[in-house]
Formats: sequence, C-alpha cells, structure tokens
Amino acid sequence: MRRSSILYTILAILLLWLAFRQVSPAAIVPLFQQIRGDQLSILLLLNGLVLGTLVLRWHLLLRAEGYRVPLLALLRYRLAAFGVTYFTPGPQFGGEPLQVLFLKQQHAIPLQSAIATVTMDKVLEMVANFGFLVGGALLLLRQGMIPQRIGMQGLSVGLLLFALPLTLLIAYLQGRQPLSALVRGTERMMPKPWRRGDQAWVRRAAAALYESEQQIAALCRHQPRHLVWSAFVTVVGWGLMIGEFAYAARIFGTSLTATEVTMVLVAARIAFLLPMPAGIGTLETSLTLAFQLLGLPPATGLALSLLIRARDVSLGLLGLSLGGITFLTQQDLRGLQ
Repeated sequence: MRRSSILYTILAILLLWLAFRQVSPAAIVPLFQQIRGDQLSILLLLNGLVLGTLVLRWHLLLRAEGYRVPLLALLRYRLAAFGVTYFTPGPQFGGEPLQVLFLKQQHAIPLQSAIATVTMDKVLEMVANFGFLVGGALLLLRQGMIPQRIGMQGLSVGLLLFALPLTLLIAYLQGRQPLSALVRGTERMMPKPWRRGDQAWVRRAAAALYESEQQIAALCRHQPRHLVWSAFVTVVGWGLMIGEFAYAARIFGTSLTATEVTMVLVAARIAFLLPMPAGIGTLETSLTLAFQLLGLPPATGLALSLLIRARDVSLGLLGLSLGGITFLTQQDLRGLQ
C-alpha cells in the first residue's frame, strides 16, 4: 500500500472518530427507524430525477453533435463513470475517460466527438457546482452565519475554482481552443528527443484535443438551442438536489430554511472536493459540524451524511457492476466475430 493511501486511511478513521465522538449511535438509530416506506420512495424518486437530469444533459449535447444514444445506455455509462469517480481520491474527476470509451466502443462515435460531448458536459457541471459554492458562500457571509475571515478565504478559493470552468466556457463561446493551446505550449517546452517519432504522444494528443475543442466551439456557436437547454437542465438538476436534501432532513425530523440548506450543501460539496476517496470522514464531519453551527441536532447531520453515504456507495457499486458487464459483453461479442 502506498504512503498516500495509508495517510488517507488514517485521516479518514480520525475524521470518522471525530464525527461519531459528537454523536452517540443511540441518537442516530431512532432517526432511521422512523423513516416510512412512502418517504423512502419519494426520496428515491427525487434522486432518480436528479440522475435523469445528468443523463438528459449529456443526451442533449450528443444530439447537438448529431448522435442519438439511448437514454438507458447513457444512464449505464454515467453510473459506471460515477463509480470510478466516487472511489477515486480527488475532487470529482476520474470517470470521464470511461464515458468517452463507452461512446467510442459501444456506439462507434468518433473519438473527437466523444471527447467533445464529455468535456462540455463536465464544463457545464463544474460551472454549476462551483457557482453554487460561490453563491452559497456569499449568502452565508451576508447572513453572518460564518466568521468573516473564514468566509472570505472560502470565497476566494470558490471564485478561483469557479473561474476555471467559466473561462473554458467563455473561450468556447468565442470559438477558441484553450486546452489544446495549453498542450501545444507544453510540447514546445519539452526536450526535442521527446517530440520525435514514437514518443510524440503530446503532439497526437494535442491534435485529437484540438479537433474536439473545434467541435465544442462549433456546438456553442452553431447549436445555441441545445446549449441553452443543457444549461437549463443543469439548473433544474440543482433545484432537485436542493429539494432532495431538504426532504431528507425533514424525514429525520428537522425542517431547514433555504439559508440552512445552502450552508449544509456547501459543507457537503467542500467535503467531496478534498482529496479523500468518496469523501470518507470529511462528509460525516462537515455535516455534523454544520448542524452544530446552525444550532440544530448534530445527530441529524450525521444521519444525513450516512444516508448520503449509503446512496452514493450503492450507486457507485451498481455503476461499477454495470460497467463491468458492458465490457464483458463487448468482449464476448468480439470473440463471436
């Protein structure tokens, strides 16, 4: 086991210990026991609708490129990618190459088009996610719910994170290819032997990326209707996530105001940005502390984190299973040919 893995494991155990130190298991068990079947069904429905918006946005972007991929197939690929992303240390990345691979292998979509749609999908997702963090931090600062110094530091980080995908989106709307320009600049700085013959992988990557970004720029400029609808679906998805979170808290007997929901969701998002696989420990600790700061039962915060954990682990494992089945099926078909 690598040192980083050992460090993350120790840190996760420490954070979980801190979270459960604040709340006894005896306070959490009754919260789960009071959940009714109809409430769980509504919660599952809300989560299904959130997943639906993610799949629909990707579907719209593929339609803009002229490709029709069944929604159920995209759901399967999206869940598989989520499984990889969820269990990979780091902030919300890891499964995107798998999405590209599925489009190319399962539907014969050209590599450049697959990269273009997955990249644009991720850019819209990050603009929405980091935009929510910035908006949430501003709201919490205005309401005086967090210390000024901590709030300004968090806002600065949020603005930086928000600026990165927003800059990409603006560049694409202007017809530019920012990432391929960055790769070409990197190639020029590399030693000449690395740029010759079989080792010219940077040049090949730059060419593929350039073509993909050309398609993204064309999509933004010539298919604005699909782009607007994709952005609208993203906003609807965030609204459903907020509603899902508020309803989950209500199931546990705590009604949250809009400001309180914002604070808790900001805490949850920050937890997943930290370099811990699946946000282990960080999610539980952040929600417990957030509820304490709001003067609400910390047991509810910890129960919410455990509910989110159960949902995400289930979806992640389901996604990895579906991804494995898809690959095995593809291998069997190749064997028959």
